[in-house]
Amino acid sequence: MIHPLKLYFFIIIFSTFFGFSQSNIQSLKKQFQSEKNQEVQTKIALQIAEQNKYVNLDEIIFYANKAYLFAKQNKNYLQQVQAIQFLGNVAIIKGNYNQAKNYFIEAKTIYQNELQENHEGIVKTLGSLGVIASEQSNYYKALEYYFEGKKIADKNKLSKMQINLNNNIGVIYKSINRPKDALKILEETQVLQGKNNDENRGITLTNIAVIYEQLKQLTQEKKYLDLAKIALSNSQDYRAIGEWNNNMGSYYFKTKDFINAEKYWNIALQNFVKIEDMFGSFDTNYYMAELKNEQNKVDEALLFALKAKDLACKANVLEHKTKVEKVLSDLYESKNNSKLALFHSKNYQVLKDSLVNQESIQKITQAEMNFAYEKEKIKQQEAVATANKKQWFWALGLLISILLFGLFYVQKKKQQQKQQLELENQLLDYKQKALHLQMNPHFLFNCLAAISSYIMQNEKEEAAKYLAMFSKLMRFTLESSKENWITVDKELASLTQYLSLEQLRLKNVFEFTISKASSVEDDMLVPPMLIQPLVENAIIHGILPKQAKGKIELNFEVQNNALYVTIIDDGIGIDNSKKLKENQVVLHKSMALSIIKERLEMLQKNTNKNTKLDILQTETGTKVLLVIPIK
Repeated sequence: MIHPLKLYFFIIIFSTFFGFSQSNIQSLKKQFQSEKNQEVQTKIALQIAEQNKYVNLDEIIFYANKAYLFAKQNKNYLQQVQAIQFLGNVAIIKGNYNQAKNYFIEAKTIYQNELQENHEGIVKTLGSLGVIASEQSNYYKALEYYFEGKKIADKNKLSKMQINLNNNIGVIYKSINRPKDALKILEETQVLQGKNNDENRGITLTNIAVIYEQLKQLTQEKKYLDLAKIALSNSQDYRAIGEWNNNMGSYYFKTKDFINAEKYWNIALQNFVKIEDMFGSFDTNYYMAELKNEQNKVDEALLFALKAKDLACKANVLEHKTKVEKVLSDLYESKNNSKLALFHSKNYQVLKDSLVNQESIQKITQAEMNFAYEKEKIKQQEAVATANKKQWFWALGLLISILLFGLFYVQKKKQQQKQQLELENQLLDYKQKALHLQMNPHFLFNCLAAISSYIMQNEKEEAAKYLAMFSKLMRFTLESSKENWITVDKELASLTQYLSLEQLRLKNVFEFTISKASSVEDDMLVPPMLIQPLVENAIIHGILPKQAKGKIELNFEVQNNALYVTIIDDGIGIDNSKKLKENQVVLHKSMALSIIKERLEMLQKNTNKNTKLDILQTETGTKVLLVIPIK
């Protein structure tokens, strides 16, 4: 089955600054060459870039760079950011996301420092930064940019920008598996576009068709694809046309009409190649690889898959690299090339591990909460301002009315402060849950790999023993993920289970002891999942590099109404571990310590109790001291 299609983001930085037709480009070029006034040359260069926006990317780059240099010399900030927007747009289309991001950050800085009143330009720049984050699957960051832009667009009634941002927010909802929310906002968007005769309505209709594809409603999918075709009939936007053809190909693939599927995907590829769109070209090559595989044309499928991998590496999009490694592994397995199948399977597992996006999913909700919180604050401020006006108005009339209103105002103010405090506490609680839900997925993959290895080696008893322990630990983890606090006895049981699993998986390469002082009571409440990542670090970065049997000690005691946890290992030590990392290629960057520190900061804010994390080199290894509040 083909991988689900992606939705199309509005690259909203293009704006028709000038009203020239395509036939005037040659005339404009001659004017540019003969013109001696730099300011006029800048204006002409921007006109040429605008006229080439759907056709010739190289000319856009050439003339936009000219305009940028001239505008910078003449300190014409508006023309400078217009040129930057053209350059950034081309970089997005070509998949050069880091370069594009640098362009738009520069544009944002200019708007903030020199063009604060140009609200439309600021919103366009924020929207473009959101597109870059979205196409790199950084949905949390994308929503931050979109919501920031939407606040400005709503406040200044920028209807065009509101439409574009609503579409892109709808695309994000689809990407995080919220199709009904996406459908609602995109349906509203396309209705507004129809009323305003918006040239981008075809893109929104295509996006709606993709959501119906996700919901497996093929009749509705085809209906909206046909409507999108009409809306795009006069468009010269090769990117939008390419995405529409990709969707048509997907529709026919699902209906087993492989001839039409290949026909539309070939048309899509032609459109993407015209504008050097690596993102779109990757998708089409990936779909063609799956089509050829479905037709048992493995050699042809491999050619498309390898081309898709090359595009994924050039664009450096992790999601693309992960998908194509899986396809390559399957194709080489079909050819009985076990060596290359295993090679790509290992690459897939490493990339898949890095792609685990629980953090992003949780932070998306956090971003929405921040937006709702800010919106609520604005409403409260407006309510207070309105109340003040009423107070002055009635002050001119009746003294009794003033007194009554004063009492109402005080009560309302208290209620608003209470609501604001509740929102802040909810946000802190959410952040706490979001962080402990995203703890290291490495252990999960390692356990599953170990169980698989026992099964492959026909060690049934070991596999059954490991699986039982693993199931018990996973059950505990799922239960604790719903809570901000758990009892000490459950935390100790979880740690014992985890260490026993690691002992079994690593063939008893270490031994461990867990001790608790009499001051520690079993029903004391502590935050979950704070200690396990530190123990995991002791094993991975302390014991394993030692290449000899090691020992881990965990000691628990209560002082000053806080739990003091000491983790001691006789591994290579924190200093040697850092040196070792500097000399090695690291496939996965651990976020455990930074996440723990963030959680401790939020715990301190929430409980008003001190927290602490110290990691020290000792003569025999590493000592970690963790101080956390208890209930």
